[in-house]
Amino acid sequence: MKKITKPAEKEEAVYYSDFKGIPFNECGPDIELDIRFSYGSQYDGSRLILHLSDEEFEPLLNLIKEKLSSETKKEFKKLIDKLDDDYEASIDSRDFYSCHCVGNNLDLLKQLI
Repeated sequence: MKKITKPAEKEEAVYYSDFKGIPFNECGPDIELDIRFSYGSQYDGSRLILHLSDEEFEPLLNLIKEKLSSETKKEFKKLIDKLDDDYEASIDSRDFYSCHCVGNNLDLLKQLI
């Protein structure tokens, strides 16, 4: 039989920007950047999670855009074509949340190529 001698307390947390150190609103960070290092990397098995605002992420996004290979950009273009179809299907089925997510993904990919 389990007898609770001390009830659990509800956890409270505040997210802070890992770059500027300022707190985010109650919704949490704008961006959670999760980097996982795999076998072959000098950091094998490591994981780095950063909480950033959109503004703080912009230089990283520009760096990624600058470093993408032409092959990756071609793959992104194919993915954009597929996502365009998914977006149209979401509109047809009136799945507005999916429209929002797919639309944002399209915008990000288009910005990268």
